[in-house]
Amino acid sequence: MAAFEFEGPDVDSAADARILRLVNDCARSLRESSRRPLTVWWIVHRRRVADYYTLPMPDPVSQMVEDKRREQYEASTNYVNRHYLVFTMPPEVGLNRFAARFKHQINHDRVNGFTAFIDATKAYFSDQYAFAYAGSELEEQVARFEDMLRGIAVSNSDLSLKRMVGDAFGGLLRRCSSLLADDGCRASLNTAQFLDVSLASDEITPGDAFLRVDGGGQTRYAFCTGIPSHRDNWPEIVQPRALDALYSIQGEIVVSHVFRIASSSQAQKYLTSVRRYHDNRKLNLRAVMGSAANGGDTSNARPNLARAKAASHTQDLLDALSMNKVAFGWYNFTVLSLSPRFSGEDKAFESFLAGQRLATQVESVLQGAKYVPVRETMNSVSAFASTTPGMWKEASRWAFVRTDVVARQLPLRSVSRGAPINQHLTKEMGRLIPAIAPLPTKHGIAYWFTTWLGPLGHMLVVGLSRTGKTIFVTLCWTLARKVPGTDVFILDKDNSNRIPVMLQNGEYIDYSAKATQKARANPMTLLDSESHVRWLTRWVENLARVRGYEPSADDQD
Repeated sequence: MAAFEFEGPDVDSAADARILRLVNDCARSLRESSRRPLTVWWIVHRRRVADYYTLPMPDPVSQMVEDKRREQYEASTNYVNRHYLVFTMPPEVGLNRFAARFKHQINHDRVNGFTAFIDATKAYFSDQYAFAYAGSELEEQVARFEDMLRGIAVSNSDLSLKRMVGDAFGGLLRRCSSLLADDGCRASLNTAQFLDVSLASDEITPGDAFLRVDGGGQTRYAFCTGIPSHRDNWPEIVQPRALDALYSIQGEIVVSHVFRIASSSQAQKYLTSVRRYHDNRKLNLRAVMGSAANGGDTSNARPNLARAKAASHTQDLLDALSMNKVAFGWYNFTVLSLSPRFSGEDKAFESFLAGQRLATQVESVLQGAKYVPVRETMNSVSAFASTTPGMWKEASRWAFVRTDVVARQLPLRSVSRGAPINQHLTKEMGRLIPAIAPLPTKHGIAYWFTTWLGPLGHMLVVGLSRTGKTIFVTLCWTLARKVPGTDVFILDKDNSNRIPVMLQNGEYIDYSAKATQKARANPMTLLDSESHVRWLTRWVENLARVRGYEPSADDQD
């Protein structure tokens, strides 16, 4: 098993052409993986956050502005979407496992054919998944798995995949198995043990159409929503933006996409059975009996055109599958709607109603995307379990779909959170420097705004007159003063910043002819520093030229 955390292109800034490229790249990598099928989890954890990064301000007025911003941030509902991608490579089974073990024994272990045959036969009849590989096989399989992961990462370079290892990987498994785990929690993971040691031990009590989760002195409810596998519950055309609203919903949710890639032989077997099903039902009983009376001639029988069309379409898919133009697999889609946490039973009913309202919102979003969602009842536990990587056997709803259809539903884009920490200034100053301010967005995810892009600090504000440009820039330079040693210089056109400057103990200099106070500047005071001599020389020359005197070479010397 391997896990990645990723951030895709921003939802608001990604053009349609880039979205199409993302979908095509993902579909291609899934199709190529059908040669050695993988099981893949795309998981999104939407969690509420209240972390506010700041530093002390240099004066009471700017501190008052910062305190007010902090109060507004903590009072509002701010969320963060964590995107995870998990791969598992199940061992080969059946004849494939027999052939792989026999080949490994001959080529790597250098045993005779009879011994290799006996070991391969034992592998064939043993449990299909428990201890599938001998010790000598593991290294080869791990290398093969890593090669596949590198290929997928290269094929989907826009996703910026970041490998999760050690405690970070254990923390992901803990958060997936526990609906009460804190965002960003970590769990110790000993490579000498099974991954199960990192799973949580919360108590889960199934209800009529919900789950009650207790652990660590806290409780919350979870409502599971799924999509039935029948084609009538899916839209005619799956659009890449269809589920965008789901990742901006006002509440904590878990969105799980599980895809078990089918091998070519598995897909061919399934499609052949589907084609045969439609072929056998093209003619009703009366037509079959009539054709039997005519010696098997069906030319005069009236077929069911819908069945005939479905059989022809299935045959087209079989032809494309044989040319490796399409790939298929089993797909499961689950959404967990989480209620607020509570500690006392007096708050249980209120929390339950909040979770129920959130589940209704989730179902409304899915209905708006032309899906037919169902609230899980008997399958609630299995739906929750299937959202944990490695637990695909627990899922009860599977739809057999093409890889390109799955790729259009996956959360390949994300809502940018900005940069809460200014990495460049933090590195240069040797202390933690936060962003200027968190700005609200329509997605419920605060955007931490900074004027720095890497080592470059710049900002351009463009807008119509009277749209708040000056107010925004004033807020930015006011909050930017939290950075120690910051000096702010403002070139003001119409005294719009006079009051903010004076309130923050600044010095406002008016050079206009109508100014009551006169400001004077004497650059010659810089003569004390040798680094300014060259600049002062040019300044004196320019001043002389303005007054009609052209400096000569002797003057310059």
